[in-house]
Amino acid sequence: MYGEEVLDHWRNPRNFGSIESPSLVGRDENSSCGDKVEFFLREEKGKILEVKWWGEGCALCMAGASLLSERVREIGNLERVGRIGKDEVLGMVGIADLSPAREGCVTLGWEALRAAIIKTNGLN
Repeated sequence: MYGEEVLDHWRNPRNFGSIESPSLVGRDENSSCGDKVEFFLREEKGKILEVKWWGEGCALCMAGASLLSERVREIGNLERVGRIGKDEVLGMVGIADLSPAREGCVTLGWEALRAAIIKTNGLN
């Protein structure tokens, strides 16, 4: 059902953990299934120096957060990271026709990341 990349990110999540003194922290959880994700960023003058995330949940939730953390590292700029959209995050898992509930699993990390960025910097 899931591709090898999704399974690999689920089994071996990238950037999993926390940052001792993060600049930005965002959290979200899905009350219907219990999935939860927290994103931690250390940034300076708009440059992302470190990204970590922590979470508990299903394979799609964990893989989605892991894939997103890799994308955040790749971009490295807070403003550009703030422009990552839901469709881009869904595209990272490469699974067509997800149900709305499963889409929510994939994008939970994105919601946590957005919470950190919007709450702290007012970016959309």
